[in-house]
Amino acid sequence: MGDFIIDANDGHFIIESGSNSIPVFKVSGSQTLISGSLVPGDTSATASAELGSEATPWKELYVESASINFIDTKFPVGNSSRKSTFTKADVDDTLLGKPPRGVAPLSRFQQELSFEGRIAAANTWYARTRMRDMYIGTSIATSDPDGTALVNMTAFKARHITAVQNMTINKITLTMLNDRNADNIVFSIFKGTLVNNSNANITINAFGTPFAPTMAYRNNYLLTQSLTSSNTLSAGDFLMFTIHTTSYSSTSYPLITVTLDGQYR
Repeated sequence: MGDFIIDANDGHFIIESGSNSIPVFKVSGSQTLISGSLVPGDTSATASAELGSEATPWKELYVESASINFIDTKFPVGNSSRKSTFTKADVDDTLLGKPPRGVAPLSRFQQELSFEGRIAAANTWYARTRMRDMYIGTSIATSDPDGTALVNMTAFKARHITAVQNMTINKITLTMLNDRNADNIVFSIFKGTLVNNSNANITINAFGTPFAPTMAYRNNYLLTQSLTSSNTLSAGDFLMFTIHTTSYSSTSYPLITVTLDGQYR
């Protein structure tokens, strides 16, 4: 057991460790010195002890650069989810405006695109063919183009969104109105990849699932789709929007707005 020493001359109170006379606990004037760990005596799963309080806080806290550990007591000791560490390096990165530990910033964004379409036949996929034109009305296929190769120039002009860096699309919101007839209009999104200095055909693949509401004349439709897999874009990937109908009664000019909710990776 340790030795208890009270020095009557200078008022020191000391607890020493065994024969080595190491001061485990020492009160010296206005300082209290501890050479071991200070651990709460309450061993229950829920933390109850406090260091300072709202009414009487400590003025300053000094810790070595290794870490401040935050504990989630819902998880048992040893579980990887129990402890989260915040280090001096993390603080330094934050003060410099950088994400801690080199983590890529998860910058959220929303982008909205509005356009008018023209459908003049059944089972014909229409896309954009003029850059900066929000008009979708030129046939690019007479069957589902998923997994097929488009002529390079057609794909290049038809794209709506081109990724400048890696990103993830989390949700797509679509509004659609057919004010000409009651034909059911299907809105689809395809993904492709631009190739620098190449005239080769570009393969496009379905991105998400088609929006295919059962429509009525002049009714508005608000549709959403959350994406949890196969929803990433790398730099140079693009998204292309198409419209088609499986049952044609007359030429229609649907009004469509697409909102993409995503984040940079």
